Amino acid sequence: MSGDGNGILRLMKPNDADDIHEFSEHLDRLADVTQFDEDGEKQAPIVAEGLTHIAESAAAFQDLFARLRADGLTDDQRLDLLWDLGEELRHMDEHIHGMAYFDSQISDEEGEGEPLDS
Repeated sequence: MSGDGNGILRLMKPNDADDIHEFSEHLDRLADVTQFDEDGEKQAPIVAEGLTHIAESAAAFQDLFARLRADGLTDDQRLDLLWDLGEELRHMDEHIHGMAYFDSQISDEEGEGEPLDS
């Protein structure tokens, strides 16, 4: 994050863990998600947490983007905001590739993945 102290902190509220757990239970009923389960690593909680973090990053991205477009910023301020936007994009990308369900879709489009079961 930038050194301007305006970085977005990702702090979970007390009920977020419960929300993610409930979301995970819904996803765990989907065979398209559970087909990627491995010994000791279920995909439903990974997807639930990943999508939650992506949603948080998307909201932060929108805020940062609006601030970046505002008039009256110095070049240094604009560069800091641009850096923060990149960090949010990096964070989203990390979660996308951390979820086997979505990573396989990206790999399939690039011709590198295995086909999904129908």
